[in-house]
Amino acid sequence: MLAGALPQPEREQNAAIEQIITGFDFTVAHFPPTVRNEIRQLLDLLVFPPTRVLLTGMFASWEKADASAVRAFISRWETSRFSLLRSGYSALHDLICGAWYVSPESWARIGYPGPPQLESR
Repeated sequence: MLAGALPQPEREQNAAIEQIITGFDFTVAHFPPTVRNEIRQLLDLLVFPPTRVLLTGMFASWEKADASAVRAFISRWETSRFSLLRSGYSALHDLICGAWYVSPESWARIGYPGPPQLESR
């Protein structure tokens, strides 16, 4: 979902991924309980091996997953004929991308100078 958006040195990329995870968790923690529950259910389905295989086609755990297999799963969900899978893709996409692009560390990579500075009177 963030292909080409993250810094390339592995150390910096790992730091960015940690920042995204923290931002994802922070955002979800501030959702209403019903929304948090729905996201938890989605993540539980993606982690539990039988449902992960059924819904994503991923036999390997996420830690051992091949990047091309993950990209294929994401693409299938994005274009699925099933609205539930498209909704799952949208939720993950918005949370992941939002967690990255809200960060000032991402702004220089996209040429965003940051929010305008308000003058105090």
